[in-house]
Amino acid sequence: MQIVSTRCSPALAAAYLGISAGALSCFVLLVAAARGNVTGLSLFFLAAEIALVPVAANVVVNAARDGKRSAVPARHLVAPSRAGFRRFPADFVLDRLKMVTAEVRILDTYSALLADQTRRSAVIAGLQHIVRSGGDVQIILLDAESWVVDQRSEVLMLRDHLSVQLYRQRLQDNLRELYLLQRSLSPDQRGRFKVRLIDSVPGVTCYQLDNRILTTFTPLALCADDAPQSWVTTGSAVGRFVKEAFNDLWEHGADLQEMLFCNWSPSADRNSPCWRAPYVRLDGSGAQYMAIRDPDTAQLVSSRDVIVADLPMDDGTRALQWYRPRPIHEDPLLFAEIELAFQLKYGFVDEGEVFEVVRAHALA
Repeated sequence: MQIVSTRCSPALAAAYLGISAGALSCFVLLVAAARGNVTGLSLFFLAAEIALVPVAANVVVNAARDGKRSAVPARHLVAPSRAGFRRFPADFVLDRLKMVTAEVRILDTYSALLADQTRRSAVIAGLQHIVRSGGDVQIILLDAESWVVDQRSEVLMLRDHLSVQLYRQRLQDNLRELYLLQRSLSPDQRGRFKVRLIDSVPGVTCYQLDNRILTTFTPLALCADDAPQSWVTTGSAVGRFVKEAFNDLWEHGADLQEMLFCNWSPSADRNSPCWRAPYVRLDGSGAQYMAIRDPDTAQLVSSRDVIVADLPMDDGTRALQWYRPRPIHEDPLLFAEIELAFQLKYGFVDEGEVFEVVRAHALA
């Protein structure tokens, strides 16, 4: 009996995997486009990643005609696609940002562009120029107070050793820079620079620069900026899908200013005046602190046993609750910690009276 070997060369095996995954990605893309769901699109990008980067990381390939082999993983020898990148190309996006004439749309948990201090000022200047030149900027990011932050950071901790505190700080750094940028714009310009926050991890990312989009699926245990990226037109199947996902999340997002501040009132009476105030939450203790700038208003708070406020609860949701305000004077170390928290969140220390607000009971 003649035995026929079924072994093939590693290069042929890698090629077969690429072709098969490519066919799979096309099939999943059709399903995603037909069903219009983020899961389908995520599967498409996953299949596309497999097509570009073979799964068998340790497959050896022919290195020369003399038959010598290299132990270099095949993924490092695959040429990058013309329409994609192996990871988030920050410098490429920054260069393209300088060419934008009409529209920028960003969807991510946090943007690596703003997390990198070496590029941050150039990004801020680019966004300012776009808005002041009549263009529009829309940004959707993850709310730093969302309950999802803890879950997401636990997953990322397994690979990137990203603690909850560090992950939350990256989110907060993004929001602070965008808030300060909003403050630097005129009222008319602010209408063209809008930021909304969501309380869930988006299934895809979106960096739309005029009529082109850089996008990827959001990996389960990997930061999105470390995943392969696709560079597509807004009119392509993937581009249309990403735009639809962006529009849907935009409708369900909350305005940045509304989420960074809390609303409070001295009573639950509908006719009672209402004010907005900055607040911070200290990690670990869960205690929340509210700053009142106006002296007369601060005196009003001091005179009340309880006030009504919509501070976020432990799960990140907001609802009007009764809180007991307590002025912070006696503990200088605690006050310094609170001032630092205000600086990190808003970019400045809000002058005025600081109150610890302790939840008393739900609003009847």
